[in-house]
Amino acid sequence: MVARRTREFGIRMALGASQGHVMRAVVASALRLVGAGSIVGGIAALATTKTGRLAALRRQPADWLVLAGSGAALFTAAFAASPVPAAQASRVDPVAALRTE
Repeated sequence: MVARRTREFGIRMALGASQGHVMRAVVASALRLVGAGSIVGGIAALATTKTGRLAALRRQPADWLVLAGSGAALFTAAFAASPVPAAQASRVDPVAALRTE
């Protein structure tokens, strides 16, 4: 995502955005993606509980602790993985990004 948006980050920095603003934008974008995926995945998991009950042998397939834990694990992984591309985005040279056109 950062590679595709290099020009955008260059324009933002040329217009006065700080490195911190660019880094926050990248991290927020990653967390929004994970949030949307977690919501869709949670809904899909709840929608398939009837099928899961047959295969789970008396266990609750829609265990809220498992759903919340998996969502928290995804958010933690995204939050831990996003600073590296965010740092790369914040080091974009605005002049070089604008010259590529």
